[in-house]
Amino acid sequence: NDAFNAYGECQKLGGLRVDYPAYQQAILQGLMGRQADKILSLERFLTRYRGSEFWETAVLELMGASHNEGLPAKSLAYADTLEWVKPASQLMPSAWLIKGLILYQQDQVQPAIDQYTRLLSKYPQLPQASEALAMLRVIYAEQNRPEDYLVMRRDLGLGTPADSEMDTLRFQSAEQAYNRGDCVRARNEVGEYLSNYPNGSFHLYARLIRAQ
Repeated sequence: NDAFNAYGECQKLGGLRVDYPAYQQAILQGLMGRQADKILSLERFLTRYRGSEFWETAVLELMGASHNEGLPAKSLAYADTLEWVKPASQLMPSAWLIKGLILYQQDQVQPAIDQYTRLLSKYPQLPQASEALAMLRVIYAEQNRPEDYLVMRRDLGLGTPADSEMDTLRFQSAEQAYNRGDCVRARNEVGEYLSNYPNGSFHLYARLIRAQ
């Protein structure tokens, strides 16, 4: 509270850097558990300080706060705002990563895949690309689409994944079908898994699923 009040006093004094205490006050509201207040403060910040060096960071914070408050549409809208206003922003990879996660959680599977693939294509060397690739592995396994994962890697020039990675992905795909109660698909995918990896890391569990 002391820090929050101190930043408030700084704003009253005015000056060239009045945007900084305004931004910090919004962040402190989030740290104090006042997410709704943080959102309102950041929205005011975006309107009042369009030229601030913290404007892009404020948009990213708004994405996260809106997502935490169960406002996915608002979070997605701010991702689009950042791309429209600051298309060359260094925070774009992080914004795209958050956007992909929100789309995935909203069961917008193909848009999520497209978002993660876009990130991988444009920013292949950044840490966010590794996170996007990990999410794509999860999605393709859940969707029982290991072959599409291979095609995606080839199209992006990522090369063929290691055998251990495909071992895991193919088994996870079969396991997802089994967990959903899709016995026919699970049996077929387990059979394909064992055909490709008869001594794979999950071959014992795969045989157990097939036996059931």
